[in-house]
Amino acid sequence: MNALVEVGLFSGYKVGANNNLVSITHLQFADDTLLIGDQSWANIRALKALLLFHDSWLAEAASVLNCKLGRAPFLYLGLPIGGDPRKLKFWQPLIDLLNPDYRVRRVKVYLGVVV
Repeated sequence: MNALVEVGLFSGYKVGANNNLVSITHLQFADDTLLIGDQSWANIRALKALLLFHDSWLAEAASVLNCKLGRAPFLYLGLPIGGDPRKLKFWQPLIDLLNPDYRVRRVKVYLGVVV
């Protein structure tokens, strides 16, 4: 991101008073990144190029490490990562591992049927 700004391909959003303007291009919080810039097609094109480069770099890095490039949601210990735990579909892989009799009994309880 800094390289795009340095060569003039991306212009950040400017905040502050007259002589104390600060250009903000990105904010990072834990595992989230917000890209912030002026409203312009040049910024859109620069961000598109950056994201395409990032995707191709990830694919190349995965190939070098003999790994495959994954997508979310994915399964970890039988549960989907990136899924919605409020939905029954989220828990279905775990439910499928359980004893069939127990599975039927729990689904009836979930649906409000007395067993």
